[in-house]
Amino acid sequence: MKIKNKIKVSNLDILISFFLLGLTSFGGPIAHIGYFRNVFVKQKKWIDEQTYMDFVSLCNFLPGPSSSQVGMSIGYSLRGVSGALMAWLGFTGPSAIILIFFGYIILNYQDSISNGLLQGLKAIVVAIVLQAIWGMKKNALKDFYAYGFTFLTAVTLIFYPSSANQFLCLIFSALFGSFLYKEKGKPAQSRNLGQPLMFATTETGNPNEYTHIWVYQNADDREKKRAAMWNDPDWISYTQESAKLGALESQENKLLSPVEFYEFKKP
Repeated sequence: MKIKNKIKVSNLDILISFFLLGLTSFGGPIAHIGYFRNVFVKQKKWIDEQTYMDFVSLCNFLPGPSSSQVGMSIGYSLRGVSGALMAWLGFTGPSAIILIFFGYIILNYQDSISNGLLQGLKAIVVAIVLQAIWGMKKNALKDFYAYGFTFLTAVTLIFYPSSANQFLCLIFSALFGSFLYKEKGKPAQSRNLGQPLMFATTETGNPNEYTHIWVYQNADDREKKRAAMWNDPDWISYTQESAKLGALESQENKLLSPVEFYEFKKP
């Protein structure tokens, strides 16, 4: 996943946008995620759909309120730490103030509040949550595997609802993706390209970005080995399975040569 923001957004823009959402976003975290998508992906186009889905996936994996984490992720992607702070302050501030105000009203004027009013608000929240789910469905569910994982997760959490089971479902999905590459992708690559010099992920920044470094004698050697890999049935099978999962968003290839003063040791 690579975040490329060409739109210049100020901290004030972030603060105002999240402040308005904080005033009007009714419902829980799932509903908020739908609001964020409508505003920042569809209307303002500050981030693209895939980046937003990556934020949602990552934040649902973390403990704590996922909608606040998604909002801070959006702010961070736009303006760094200050953007994350503006997003959190703008979105959380109004609800905190309103909560204090209504808490005072309920404690002091409870008998004057109609029960029908609260029931009506609950019904609206259900519709908002369904709208959010439906809006993200066409981008998150693209194939049989995605629908299968969604169905199994829904059944598990309906019959065994708990935070621990939510975490286990997320872990299972991540392990399945890793298992697919370990069992099908890496053996086919190593068989045709040799052992890689390095597999690495970023210590800071985007947690979903991986770097592979492979060693070739020259350009002809690279072309020959990669042609053999793309004729390997196991590699073709892996790329097809990976595409169904939507595991690869983008890929960038670079040809590197060691500098003269570096003593390069081949693996």
